[in-house]
Amino acid sequence: MSTLADYKKFWSRKFKEDEKAKKKKIKLFKQLASDAANILIKDFKAKKVYLFGSTLDEKIFHEKSDIDLAVEGLNPKIHFSALSEIKKLLFKKANVDLVPMEDASEALKALIFKKGEILYG
Repeated sequence: MSTLADYKKFWSRKFKEDEKAKKKKIKLFKQLASDAANILIKDFKAKKVYLFGSTLDEKIFHEKSDIDLAVEGLNPKIHFSALSEIKKLLFKKANVDLVPMEDASEALKALIFKKGEILYG
């Protein structure tokens, strides 16, 4: 028969395991974001790449989080080609949003500049 102590022990261990898994996933997402930035710079001649959103904030990162990238200097004609290449890199590991800074709202730009991280540029 389970006791309250067993119950607390189980949930404490579960919480620690979940936190460890979350940190591991954040680390993976940051590495994938860096790899994606390299593709954008080398293959698609982007000028700057930023990581923003929940990947940078452990408090709001969750099971459905994706990788949010903002890019400057990416030719709009090749945006979907670039996104396709990044999606190949991330296949079954993460979803990605690729935001052209030139098209971003002023509020989103302010958020990216304030809380984002420059991956390249």
